[in-house]
Amino acid sequence: MLLAWSSPASSDVAEEYNIWQDEVHIPQIRQLLGSVSRVSRYVAEVADEAGGLPRHLTIYELDTSDVEQAQGILVAGQREGTLDRTTTMNTTDRPGRIEWYRVQP
Repeated sequence: MLLAWSSPASSDVAEEYNIWQDEVHIPQIRQLLGSVSRVSRYVAEVADEAGGLPRHLTIYELDTSDVEQAQGILVAGQREGTLDRTTTMNTTDRPGRIEWYRVQP
């Protein structure tokens, strides 16, 4: 499972940020990994103590237990430019963060 937290760069680009997530980024992640069975997007009810916009969370459920391989594929995709970047995501004071999880045996 891949959990990805991010925020729009500003309220002015929040709608464009959501369009990029839904129409560009998530489809690219799905194509790159190939093992994504489900994607769910969430937005925090309130902004965090930093006073910025509410954080967004995207959860990618994977059909594989090989987290290391999925990580490697995603890193290679970023390095090779397979994943498009956007100026609508906050990359300064609240940059995105990802965490990988595997099923507990």
